[in-house]
Amino acid sequence: MMGRRSWLGAMLAMTIPGLGGQTPQRPDQAYAGQQGQAVAPGSPNVVRARLVIVFGPTGAVNGVFIYQPGTAPGAGNGPVLSGTEAVKDPFGNTTQPGWVSYASPGSGSWAALINSMLQLMVAGAFAPAEVNSNVAGQLILDSGAATGADSQAAVQVNSSAASGLGVRLVQLVSDQVQLNVSASQNIPVPAVAGFPLPNDNNSGTGWVSGERAFMNNSWIAPVNALYNALVAAGIIV
Repeated sequence: MMGRRSWLGAMLAMTIPGLGGQTPQRPDQAYAGQQGQAVAPGSPNVVRARLVIVFGPTGAVNGVFIYQPGTAPGAGNGPVLSGTEAVKDPFGNTTQPGWVSYASPGSGSWAALINSMLQLMVAGAFAPAEVNSNVAGQLILDSGAATGADSQAAVQVNSSAASGLGVRLVQLVSDQVQLNVSASQNIPVPAVAGFPLPNDNNSGTGWVSGERAFMNNSWIAPVNALYNALVAAGIIV
């Protein structure tokens, strides 16, 4: 009768076709060698994973960094794509928080998606242009700034609920409002009694007595007079 050890030895010695007598490896064993290799910036290793979790201590550089093909990551060669909250990559190159696409490494031009905001930056600008939404029913388009002393322009669009007035609302924020006028158009602020104007008391009941006349006399009528004078002078045809 074969002893237990002899029986086990015979089983281990059995030849499995195609494996040369070796016991087949489990999937985790097959990739153990590759998984055990260090994966560092510049490594040629290929990592396959079902789930990637990026985390680390406060102040550490954590994130995903992708560099221009054909170049070696390093100081002076920043990423072309990054997903991080850090302001530097592992080599000290400047990065922007959020998921960011850079025009080219170190160019100063990039597009970033962070929180509920899309930021668009061009080289040489002081502040990026923005498309964002601070509250439900609101969209803000901001021009950004060319210099530190620049005055930014913005368009804010609110739904009727977000405006708090019960009507949809568009706000223009700028130093100037320019209207293109052609021969078949008039400036769209005619000084007529029925012209719909917003109310300035947020009461929702319309303008109080005297306010419409004040607006007509203070700026609507003068603008129309100026327009008619420009037409009469042939400046606007």
